Amino acid sequence: MNSTLTDYVFVLRRRWRIPVAFTLLSVLATALFFIAKPPEYASKAVLFVTTPRDDERSFYEGDDYARKRADTYFALSRSPEIAKRVIDDLGMDIDPEQMIGHANLSPVHDTVLLQLTTTGDTPLQAQAIGNAYIEELRRSINALETVSAGLAPRVDLIPVQAPSFQGRAGMFPRWLILGAAAVLGLIGGAFAAVVVALLDGRIRRPEDAAEATETPVLATFRSSVPWQLPQSRPWDGEPGRQLRRTLDRLAILGSKVVMVTSAERGAGKTGIALTAARALASRGSTVAVVDFDSRGSRMASVFRLDNAQTVSGLVYDGVSQREQSFSVQTVAPANWQGVTVIPFGPTEGDPGATADHPGTAGMFEAFRDRYDWVIVDTPAVIEFSDAVRLVRHADAVVLVARARHTKFDELRSACQQLMLAAGNVLGVVFVADSAPGQRRGRLNRSGRPVDDIGDVGPSGRQAFSPSDSGRRQ
Repeated sequence: MNSTLTDYVFVLRRRWRIPVAFTLLSVLATALFFIAKPPEYASKAVLFVTTPRDDERSFYEGDDYARKRADTYFALSRSPEIAKRVIDDLGMDIDPEQMIGHANLSPVHDTVLLQLTTTGDTPLQAQAIGNAYIEELRRSINALETVSAGLAPRVDLIPVQAPSFQGRAGMFPRWLILGAAAVLGLIGGAFAAVVVALLDGRIRRPEDAAEATETPVLATFRSSVPWQLPQSRPWDGEPGRQLRRTLDRLAILGSKVVMVTSAERGAGKTGIALTAARALASRGSTVAVVDFDSRGSRMASVFRLDNAQTVSGLVYDGVSQREQSFSVQTVAPANWQGVTVIPFGPTEGDPGATADHPGTAGMFEAFRDRYDWVIVDTPAVIEFSDAVRLVRHADAVVLVARARHTKFDELRSACQQLMLAAGNVLGVVFVADSAPGQRRGRLNRSGRPVDDIGDVGPSGRQAFSPSDSGRRQ
C-alpha cells in the first residue's frame, strides 16, 4: 500500500464519524421523503395512431404523417383544457396542473404507437385517469383532424392495450434507492473527511513533525505519559531509551543542560522530560529535573515536594544573600525515583521575570557542577516567551509534538524562535494519540505491568519511593 493511500485510510479511520453521519443523514432524508410523499400507483396503456389507407401510396403517406404527429399529440396531452375535462369526467378536486403531472404520453421509438402512463393514489384511480385521458385525447384529436366535408378524421387513436395496473410508480424499488442513497452518503462523507483533514493544520505523523522543525524525530511515544498517576507504564521504557541514546551523544561534547519544551500546552512535554530523566538515572547518572514552567507548575503538588528547594527560592534568595553563584551544597538530594525534582515554587509577582534574573545563570552553573544531566521543563513557546529567554542557558533543546494536537505552523514557528535565540534544537519527540489502554506491555509474576525502568509494586504504587530512590543513587 503506497503512502498516499495509507494517508487516506488513516484519515478515514480517524474521522470515521463524518462518513457515518453523512450516510445516516442521506438514508434518513430519503426515508423521510418516502414517508412524506403519498404512495403512487401506475397504469399503462398503448395507443395506435391510425390513418386512412385506401392504397399503397396512402399507406406510406399516412404512416409518415402519424409519425410526424407524435410530438404534436404529446404537447396536446399537456394541455390544461384536456386536463380540466378529465377532472370533470372523474369528479376529482385537483388543479389541472396537478392532473397534467399524473399523465405522461410518449412515443414508442420507430413505431406509430404511443404509450400513456398515468399515476394515482390507488390502482383504480390510476386506471380511471388513463381511461379518461384516452377518451379526451381521442375526442380532441378527432375534432382537430377532421376536415370539412370529410367522411372520417385523418388520424384516430386506437387503444391496443387498455390501462392496466403496473404497480407502484417509480423506476426502481425503494430498497434500491435507499441503498444508492447510503452509497452516495458514504462517498460524500469520505470526501468531506478528507477535506476536513486537509484544512486541519495539526500534525498527524512523525514525518509531519520532522518537516515542521527540519530536525530528526528523536523518539516516538505511543501516547502521552500520565506522570500525574502513581503507576509507571512499561511502554514508556523503549522511547525513553531511544531519547537517552540521543542525549548520550551530547555527553561526548560535554553537554549537560537539555531544555524540553513544546509549541503549545497539552503536548505532553512534562511527561517526556520526566521519562528522559528516569531513563538517564536508571543507569546511574545523577539527574535533576528543573521545573521552570512558571505558568502552570504542578510537580510540587503531584510529587508532594512541599519542603523541597524551589527554583524561585534558589534564584532570588541565593543572589540576595551572597551575590554569587549557588553553592553545590544548596541543591537537594534525589527525591523522585532516583531523580532530583526541583519545582518552580511560589509564583508571586511576575513569574516570567525569573528567566531574566541574574541568579538564573548562577543556578544553572551550580547544577552543571552538581549533576551529570539537567533536564529543564519550560512553558509553551507560542504562549509565553520564557523558553526563548531561557534557551541561552541550555546546551540543547528537545521539542515535543503531539499528534492531532500540535499545529504544523505553530511547531515551525516555535522551532524558528528558539533557533533565532541561538538555541540548539536537537530534534523533536513525537507523541502519538492512542489511548493507554490500547497498548499492553509485559507483566511480572504477579500479573501486573512491569516498567522497563521501574517496576510497579503489588499495591499499585510506585516501586521506587522517594526514600528508596536515594539509596539507589
